[in-house]
Amino acid sequence: MIKKLKTCYIALVFLLLLANLLNANAIPMIPEAFYGTVTINGQLAPDGTVVKAEIPGIISTNTTTSSGNYSLMVLADDPDTPEIEGGRSGDTVNFYVSDNLVAKYPFESGGVINLNLKIGTQIAVKVGDSIQYSANVLQHAQLQGLQTMNVSITGISGSVVTEFITYVFSDGTVKNETKTVDISTDAEFVTEPNLNVGDSKVLQPFGVVSIATQTLTKNYGVDKEVCLFNYTEKLSANNILAYYDRGTGFLLELHVAYNMLFYDLIVNSTVPQPTPTPSPSPLPQPLTGIVDSINIILRAFTQPIGVWLNSMLGQNTLIDYLFVQQPIVLLAIIIVVCLVLWHYKGSRSKRSESA
Repeated sequence: MIKKLKTCYIALVFLLLLANLLNANAIPMIPEAFYGTVTINGQLAPDGTVVKAEIPGIISTNTTTSSGNYSLMVLADDPDTPEIEGGRSGDTVNFYVSDNLVAKYPFESGGVINLNLKIGTQIAVKVGDSIQYSANVLQHAQLQGLQTMNVSITGISGSVVTEFITYVFSDGTVKNETKTVDISTDAEFVTEPNLNVGDSKVLQPFGVVSIATQTLTKNYGVDKEVCLFNYTEKLSANNILAYYDRGTGFLLELHVAYNMLFYDLIVNSTVPQPTPTPSPSPLPQPLTGIVDSINIILRAFTQPIGVWLNSMLGQNTLIDYLFVQQPIVLLAIIIVVCLVLWHYKGSRSKRSESA
């Protein structure tokens, strides 16, 4: 009996030692690798520019650029230790170029990610530019029955673009909404132009980070060079396909199957070529500022009318100019007409008194 117990004890000790040995030699989690270009105001960063990747409060790693490129690895956490030494699934990695926060990306052990980093935002759209989409909504509580969507650019401040959106539903209902998007980091109905494979954007309103996977040519009445953001979640049916015009930055096509939302948007006419604003005679700088301020105030009242007229009459350059781009001209016309009518009425009154 004692011999059997001794044998069992030795076997138990052996198993414990083996378990400890296996645990001590467990394969560590694989880091996530990042690489790509670094640009500053459209130019490749000079050699030696510092690039930092950081998970706040957990890990930070640095590298420097060479020939405008960088590469670095973000270590993963070891689940077999109580300390947190590196990234875990769901952590956000912040990227800095010369101490400027330029991008964010979720940590994923073993990932190899082409992520371009840039300082400086290009803007191709201007106030008054607009685009219209046809909608096919299969499931979306707020957009059910949506037929068309018109998006106009009403403001630009730095890299922040203001979008005025008009939703037209099959039952005749019309709804308006104003949104802002920082195109240096985000993409909604508009983003930066000239995007390339490896550029990252946060796709709004979903709040997910996606990296451009392809540039290609698609036909929307005319052939256009587009940049594709294809967001796909592993072990999930969630998928977002977004095609952006590389020339203007406008969204041209969107296909959504995300968190039980299913819908498609596609530009319903030839790809918008922003209508050139007629060049007025040069004005003194202070007067130009006053005119711009008046236009901003007037647009709050005239733009919804312009959008409604366009939805009734079709896209019209004159309506866009008077109601969206230069409502101060519309105001001037109204004042002139009122003055003419007032003068005409006064003249008739004088003739009546003379008679």
